[in-house]
Amino acid sequence: MIFQDKIYGKVKIESPLILELINSPSLQRLKDIDQVGYLPLYQKFYPQKIKKITRFEHSLGVFILLKKFQAPFEEQIAGLLHDISHGVFSHALDYVFKEGSEKNHTFQDNIFEDFIKNSEIPSILSKYGIKLDSILNKNNLPLLERELPDLCADRIDYSLRNAICNQEATKKEIDYFFKESFNGK
Repeated sequence: MIFQDKIYGKVKIESPLILELINSPSLQRLKDIDQVGYLPLYQKFYPQKIKKITRFEHSLGVFILLKKFQAPFEEQIAGLLHDISHGVFSHALDYVFKEGSEKNHTFQDNIFEDFIKNSEIPSILSKYGIKLDSILNKNNLPLLERELPDLCADRIDYSLRNAICNQEATKKEIDYFFKESFNGK
Protein backbone atom coordinates (compact mmCIF):
# COMPACT_ATOMS: atom_id res chain seq x y z
CA MET A 1 0.00 0.00 0.00
CA ILE A 2 1.20 3.49 -0.82
CA PHE A 3 -0.10 6.10 1.63
CA GLN A 4 0.08 9.74 0.58
CA ASP A 5 0.56 11.84 3.68
CA LYS A 6 0.52 15.65 4.05
CA ILE A 7 3.62 15.55 6.22
CA TYR A 8 5.66 12.52 5.18
CA GLY A 9 4.78 12.31 1.48
CA LYS A 10 4.46 8.89 -0.16
CA VAL A 11 4.98 6.09 2.31
CA LYS A 12 5.06 2.44 1.31
CA ILE A 13 3.49 0.15 3.90
CA GLU A 14 4.17 -3.53 3.32
CA SER A 15 3.72 -5.27 6.67
CA PRO A 16 0.69 -7.61 6.43
CA LEU A 17 -0.05 -6.96 10.12
CA ILE A 18 0.00 -3.18 9.71
CA LEU A 19 -2.13 -3.41 6.56
CA GLU A 20 -4.69 -5.61 8.33
CA LEU A 21 -4.81 -3.18 11.27
CA ILE A 22 -5.23 -0.21 8.90
CA ASN A 23 -8.13 -1.97 7.20
CA SER A 24 -9.79 -3.04 10.46
CA PRO A 25 -13.20 -1.52 11.24
CA SER A 26 -11.88 0.03 14.47
CA LEU A 27 -9.16 1.98 12.67
CA GLN A 28 -11.27 2.77 9.60
CA ARG A 29 -13.86 4.50 11.82
CA LEU A 30 -11.21 7.12 12.62
CA LYS A 31 -11.55 8.43 9.05
CA ASP A 32 -14.83 10.00 10.18
CA ILE A 33 -13.48 11.48 13.41
CA ASP A 34 -11.76 14.82 13.25
CA GLN A 35 -8.68 15.54 15.33
CA VAL A 36 -10.34 18.49 17.10
CA GLY A 37 -13.68 16.81 17.71
CA TYR A 38 -16.87 17.92 16.06
CA LEU A 39 -15.43 19.92 13.18
CA PRO A 40 -18.53 21.95 12.11
CA LEU A 41 -18.73 23.50 15.58
CA TYR A 42 -15.05 24.51 15.56
CA GLN A 43 -15.32 25.86 12.00
CA LYS A 44 -18.24 28.03 13.09
CA PHE A 45 -16.10 29.80 15.69
CA TYR A 46 -12.69 29.58 13.97
CA PRO A 47 -13.40 29.39 10.21
CA GLN A 48 -10.01 30.76 9.19
CA LYS A 49 -8.00 28.38 11.38
CA ILE A 50 -9.48 24.92 11.59
CA LYS A 51 -8.87 22.52 8.71
CA LYS A 52 -9.92 18.90 8.66
CA ILE A 53 -7.38 16.49 10.12
CA THR A 54 -8.74 13.04 10.85
CA ARG A 55 -7.72 10.82 13.73
CA PHE A 56 -6.99 8.20 11.02
CA GLU A 57 -4.38 10.28 9.20
CA HIS A 58 -2.85 11.36 12.53
CA SER A 59 -2.66 7.73 13.68
CA LEU A 60 -0.92 6.70 10.47
CA GLY A 61 1.36 9.73 10.86
CA VAL A 62 2.39 8.66 14.37
CA PHE A 63 3.08 5.14 13.04
CA ILE A 64 5.22 6.58 10.21
CA LEU A 65 7.09 8.88 12.59
CA LEU A 66 7.83 6.02 15.00
CA LYS A 67 9.11 4.01 12.05
CA LYS A 68 11.41 6.96 11.17
CA PHE A 69 12.58 7.00 14.81
CA GLN A 70 13.31 3.26 14.40
CA ALA A 71 11.09 2.47 17.37
CA PRO A 72 10.50 -1.21 18.12
CA PHE A 73 7.76 -2.76 15.96
CA GLU A 74 5.39 -3.11 18.94
CA GLU A 75 5.71 0.63 19.62
CA GLN A 76 4.98 1.37 15.95
CA ILE A 77 1.82 -0.74 16.27
CA ALA A 78 0.87 1.09 19.48
CA GLY A 79 1.38 4.39 17.63
CA LEU A 80 -0.97 3.29 14.88
CA LEU A 81 -3.60 2.35 17.46
CA HIS A 82 -3.08 5.10 20.05
CA ASP A 83 -6.21 7.13 19.15
CA ILE A 84 -8.47 4.18 18.33
CA SER A 85 -10.83 4.81 21.26
CA HIS A 86 -11.54 8.47 20.41
CA GLY A 87 -15.16 9.44 19.96
CA VAL A 88 -16.63 11.96 17.57
CA PHE A 89 -16.69 14.71 20.19
CA SER A 90 -13.08 14.00 21.18
CA HIS A 91 -12.13 15.56 24.52
CA ALA A 92 -15.60 17.07 25.04
CA LEU A 93 -16.49 13.60 26.34
CA ASP A 94 -14.31 14.32 29.38
CA TYR A 95 -17.05 16.66 30.55
CA VAL A 96 -19.82 14.08 30.07
CA PHE A 97 -18.68 10.65 31.26
CA LYS A 98 -17.41 9.63 34.69
CA GLU A 99 -14.36 7.97 33.08
CA GLY A 100 -13.22 11.40 31.91
CA SER A 101 -11.52 14.29 33.61
CA GLU A 102 -12.34 17.91 32.86
CA LYS A 103 -8.92 18.91 34.12
CA ASN A 104 -6.73 16.22 32.51
CA HIS A 105 -8.82 15.20 29.47
CA THR A 106 -8.31 11.49 30.04
CA PHE A 107 -11.60 9.90 28.90
CA GLN A 108 -10.08 8.39 25.78
CA ASP A 109 -7.07 7.09 27.74
CA ASN A 110 -9.27 5.64 30.47
CA ILE A 111 -11.40 3.61 28.05
CA PHE A 112 -8.55 2.73 25.66
CA GLU A 113 -7.67 -0.70 27.02
CA ASP A 114 -11.30 -1.89 27.21
CA PHE A 115 -12.00 -0.48 23.75
CA ILE A 116 -9.05 -2.40 22.27
CA LYS A 117 -9.89 -5.63 24.13
CA ASN A 118 -13.49 -5.51 22.90
CA SER A 119 -12.51 -4.97 19.27
CA GLU A 120 -11.04 -7.14 16.52
CA ILE A 121 -7.52 -5.86 17.33
CA PRO A 122 -6.50 -8.65 19.79
CA SER A 123 -7.31 -11.39 17.26
CA ILE A 124 -5.38 -9.56 14.51
CA LEU A 125 -2.35 -9.13 16.77
CA SER A 126 -2.54 -12.76 17.93
CA LYS A 127 -2.63 -13.96 14.31
CA TYR A 128 0.80 -12.35 13.83
CA GLY A 129 2.25 -13.45 17.17
CA ILE A 130 2.07 -10.02 18.85
CA LYS A 131 1.05 -10.00 22.50
CA LEU A 132 -1.62 -7.40 23.31
CA ASP A 133 0.11 -6.53 26.58
CA SER A 134 3.23 -5.40 24.69
CA ILE A 135 1.29 -2.55 23.07
CA LEU A 136 -0.82 -1.71 26.13
CA ASN A 137 2.09 -1.35 28.56
CA LYS A 138 3.11 2.33 28.45
CA ASN A 139 6.52 1.40 29.88
CA ASN A 140 7.23 -0.24 26.49
CA LEU A 141 6.38 2.95 24.59
CA PRO A 142 8.95 5.64 25.44
CA LEU A 143 8.76 7.42 22.08
CA LEU A 144 4.98 7.30 21.57
CA GLU A 145 3.72 9.39 24.47
CA ARG A 146 5.35 11.39 27.24
CA GLU A 147 4.12 13.78 29.87
CA LEU A 148 4.15 17.47 29.01
CA PRO A 149 6.38 19.32 28.35
CA ASP A 150 8.43 16.46 26.84
CA LEU A 151 8.18 15.82 23.12
CA CYS A 152 6.91 12.52 21.79
CA ALA A 153 5.83 11.07 18.44
CA ASP A 154 2.16 11.79 19.15
CA ARG A 155 2.80 15.45 19.99
CA ILE A 156 5.31 15.98 17.13
CA ASP A 157 2.93 14.58 14.50
CA TYR A 158 -0.01 16.50 15.91
CA SER A 159 1.96 19.76 15.90
CA LEU A 160 3.41 19.33 12.40
CA ARG A 161 0.04 18.26 11.00
CA ASN A 162 -1.66 21.31 12.50
CA ALA A 163 1.13 23.59 11.28
CA ILE A 164 0.87 22.37 7.68
CA CYS A 165 -2.95 22.29 7.60
CA ASN A 166 -3.28 25.74 9.16
CA GLN A 167 -0.54 27.20 6.94
CA GLU A 168 1.72 27.97 9.89
CA ALA A 169 4.55 26.02 8.19
CA THR A 170 5.25 25.00 4.63
CA LYS A 171 5.97 21.49 3.37
CA LYS A 172 9.48 22.73 2.58
CA GLU A 173 9.99 23.78 6.21
CA ILE A 174 8.67 20.44 7.46
CA ASP A 175 10.97 18.60 5.05
CA TYR A 176 13.90 20.64 6.36
CA PHE A 177 12.95 19.70 9.93
CA PHE A 178 13.06 16.01 9.00
CA LYS A 179 16.26 16.35 7.01
CA GLU A 180 18.01 17.94 9.99
CA SER A 181 16.38 15.61 12.53
CA PHE A 182 17.07 12.36 10.70
CA ASN A 183 20.17 13.22 8.66
CA GLY A 184 18.25 13.10 5.40
CA LYS A 185 16.38 9.83 6.08
